[in-house]
Amino acid sequence: MTDTKLAVADLRSRWHAFCDLDRARAVQSIHRAGVSLHELALHLNCSPSLLSHLLRAARARAEDRELARSGEISTRELVRRAGSSAFRSRSIHGEGIAFDCEFAAVQASQAITNWFDEQQVASTEREEVIKQAGSYQARADMPDLGSLGAYLSDIPLGEVIRLFRPADIENDGNRSVAWFAEWLALWTLHGILDDRVRTRALDLALDNRSQS
Repeated sequence: MTDTKLAVADLRSRWHAFCDLDRARAVQSIHRAGVSLHELALHLNCSPSLLSHLLRAARARAEDRELARSGEISTRELVRRAGSSAFRSRSIHGEGIAFDCEFAAVQASQAITNWFDEQQVASTEREEVIKQAGSYQARADMPDLGSLGAYLSDIPLGEVIRLFRPADIENDGNRSVAWFAEWLALWTLHGILDDRVRTRALDLALDNRSQS
């Protein structure tokens, strides 16, 4: 039995024990693995519209999900807030990089600089690491996250950085530019989930390195 079939079977067996948010996380993970909502609904003996409703709840902001989990707001209200948030995001996208997006990118670029410092990456190599990381993200096959993918938005950035550290492949203790580039590509891809913020953060980090 494949991992996806196991996940579906596990969700079916625990469906009635789960709260709506746990259902939403599980549905989101299985849907991302390639199972259609219609097919999943057949396995769970429910309607695709219910699963779509749960997916929208899973995309709500973390603070709203916490309110729902503590019982302060209903799942219906959580879905409504998620829809309002998505509408605001589309409006911001239509206007270009808004102030909050730029602010997030500046913070993310500082996280990149801090990571360079912590890992003691030579200043002469940082520009090439950033350039190779961008190329790696564009062409590489990223790891299959399985159920972890549904939880990434709730994991602190420092933990994401640790999770996606590549295995050491050199015996002399010296890590190459390519090794650091792979690590930077992975942790920024999975730790900075907004594509615009991530791209802008890498550009800012590159600009800062070029000007230093």
